[in-house]
Amino acid sequence: MPFLTALMLLGLIRAATAPADAAPRPPAAAPAGGPRCLTSAYGALPSTTSSCTSALQAAIDDCAIRCGTVVVDAPGAYLTASLRLSGCVRLHLPAGVALLAGTRRSDYGPTQPDWYLLHFVNCSSCGLSGEGGIDGL
Repeated sequence: MPFLTALMLLGLIRAATAPADAAPRPPAAAPAGGPRCLTSAYGALPSTTSSCTSALQAAIDDCAIRCGTVVVDAPGAYLTASLRLSGCVRLHLPAGVALLAGTRRSDYGPTQPDWYLLHFVNCSSCGLSGEGGIDGL
């Protein structure tokens, strides 16, 4: 049950920090610097029924080697399990993109301290940017 509680809290935090009457803003551009790895080139396409964890992780791993920015470039919702970011990779979620945390317990680490959707490990300059969202199902 703590796993589901954490996912619900993530949604509440997102809702609480969103301005109630903010004017629409233009989509944020991906941060400058380093190569850009477009997730669609790795086979990650929006889906709420089929996990795209492997394709997203492949883009992250490839871009981490080059200290680049992974850009989730096709708008929509992406069902995923735990993603591991390390080194100097950045993840950019433009407006219109959402990462959806899957509900299968087997898609996350073996113990509760490893239950993260985005697991930042041994990062020297990792980052998360953009106006996209991170939600639970």
